Amino acid sequence: MEENNGTRSSRHLQKPKNNLGKNVFTLLSILLVVLFGFFAYTFYQMKQAEAKAQKTFEQKTTALLQEVQEERNQSGIPSEKTEKKTDDLVTVTYIPKEDKVFSVQDSQKELAALTQKAKKSLKNKKGLVVAKLEVNPVSDQLDTYELVAEPYTWYKEKNRFIRGKVFTNTPAYISHKTGKAVTVKDLIPEEGDLLGIQQVIQQKIFDQAKNKAAIIDSILDLPRINYQNKIDFTPNELTINLAQNKTGINKITLDYKDIAAYVNTDFVNPEKIKDAFPQLDSNKKYVALTFDDGPNPATTPKILDILKNKKASATFFMLGENVSANKDIVKRVVAEGHEVASHSYTHPVLPSLSDAALKKEIRDTDKAIFEACGILPRNLRPPYGAADERVARVAGKPIINWDVDSEDWKSKNAGMIQGRIKTSLTENAIVLMHDIQPATVEALPGVIDNMRQQGFEFVSVDTLLKKQQKPMYVYFGAEDYRLAKDL
Repeated sequence: MEENNGTRSSRHLQKPKNNLGKNVFTLLSILLVVLFGFFAYTFYQMKQAEAKAQKTFEQKTTALLQEVQEERNQSGIPSEKTEKKTDDLVTVTYIPKEDKVFSVQDSQKELAALTQKAKKSLKNKKGLVVAKLEVNPVSDQLDTYELVAEPYTWYKEKNRFIRGKVFTNTPAYISHKTGKAVTVKDLIPEEGDLLGIQQVIQQKIFDQAKNKAAIIDSILDLPRINYQNKIDFTPNELTINLAQNKTGINKITLDYKDIAAYVNTDFVNPEKIKDAFPQLDSNKKYVALTFDDGPNPATTPKILDILKNKKASATFFMLGENVSANKDIVKRVVAEGHEVASHSYTHPVLPSLSDAALKKEIRDTDKAIFEACGILPRNLRPPYGAADERVARVAGKPIINWDVDSEDWKSKNAGMIQGRIKTSLTENAIVLMHDIQPATVEALPGVIDNMRQQGFEFVSVDTLLKKQQKPMYVYFGAEDYRLAKDL
């Protein structure tokens, strides 16, 4: 009986264990059901969110494409539209029809290449790519034609597209007048323009040089640019590949503001030439006093004293041999705000010289003036005013003559000098005098006073000509100039 009781007791004790197991199983089942429900609900919620996000993406895509289509309609560019869609990427291409710049075949090929670049930039993110031809006005006479691919990355957290880097081909610049692409010859139409740009290049290399004295010969001997040079231009700047030379510079980029006198400004961004030229008051009268043959230690300082006292500016056309012997005077001329220019080295009749001798006269004078004051002279006055087309070409500088001749070298009389200038003076005149003549020193105060009484203001040749003078031309006054070949 005891044994049986023990057995019954054991069995009685095992029942809770079975119940506990059942309870655990039940709890686990419930937990699994709850978890399954939770995950199912979460998955449903995620799917709902994804669907909502996709719908938002599609709505925003539609809206953006409508904006693009409206812009295309307003552009007036006939195009054939193609569109490709996936859940993550929409690609729209507008292939221009019968474009006068890019052929349909070339446009299609180029736009496809640009589109691939734009797609890569999205880095597998949701987005939109629009490929098209853009035509943008630069000036009244110039448009830019450019094939572009614009990538737009979709930012879900912001619910909007953000445009990335735009991929473009090499643009074409189209003249309104001809309907054709602008060429280098259209932009730089004359030989004199090339020579003028040459001067600017030399000056820029000179200005950028750390050791100017060491590089001056290389600059003066720089091969001249021509239409065979590789010249790349945009409406904003000009880049020229230089021939082999000893300056260490093989390519140079120029601002249009520095070369405005030498380019067809119809093909330039107007902002890039703003304030390029001195502005003279149309209600005022101007005159440019010029002095030849100096500097002379006995007379030039006296001329400078008078100009300083009278607050008048002038231009000094200097002989190279006199510059070399009187560097301090040259420095004073520059320091007091006057213009320095070339009058050859030894005062020969330039048309009588060989090309080599003529070039040496100009080069030696440029170097002498540089060594005296650190300036490369822009303008040339040929001795006796003698110049022709060959002289102008070899010299490579604007030729500055005169329309009022004081004949101080001839009369050597102060009263006659004053009288001759007074009777022949006109507005915007260039007046010829010589700072080596004692009679000119005596006459100058009266000359200046008389001009002021007539309402004249004194400016340099550069200012009088508004810095628009260029090589291959001869200037007698601001309104009297002609090509050297027409002399």
